[in-house]
Amino acid sequence: MLGVIWQVIVAIFLLLPLTVSFIYSFAGRWTSILPQNLTFRFYLDKFKDSTFFLGILRGIFISALPVILINIIILLTLFAVIVYFPKMEKYIQVCCIIPTTINGIILATSILSTYAGSGTIFSNRIIMLMFTYCIFCLPLTYQGIRNSLYAVNTKTLLEAASILGANKFYGFLKIIVRRFCNHQDYCFLPIRNGADLPL
Repeated sequence: MLGVIWQVIVAIFLLLPLTVSFIYSFAGRWTSILPQNLTFRFYLDKFKDSTFFLGILRGIFISALPVILINIIILLTLFAVIVYFPKMEKYIQVCCIIPTTINGIILATSILSTYAGSGTIFSNRIIMLMFTYCIFCLPLTYQGIRNSLYAVNTKTLLEAASILGANKFYGFLKIIVRRFCNHQDYCFLPIRNGADLPL
């Protein structure tokens, strides 16, 4: 019973800021305890603004594409490392975990000072944000995919598929990729955070 009470308290604590923010979005004024002049005008103005929808689309694009791209890259890399080059895994792990040791402000400042106004493709703000977000997604994505590939015993499954007459490419697509898609929903969670990137 005590555990249920604590769960309710935590749920209220987490939902309260979202609820208040939602109510505040309808308030014309809120200078006292209760909001005043509740209105839908702000929502109507936003939905009539084409730049609002373009901003949402850019946010989805910038957050979704890097996560999908980094998942494909890490899946192919870890597959090759686990099956063919197991001694290289420790080096891949170091490269993927490094972003957790770098402060986000330091990384952003370094990237801006390096590529801003350089005339390269990375001087484009959207491209720069996408590839920077790829770096931030590395640790979570790497750990999730690594755990999944070891959980299904990748090497043994491919050997079994080869014995049954399937080539490695078929085994990779039908066994590894299918199981990866069924168990890797949490690897795409950074999409939600990336949608809040400033544009």
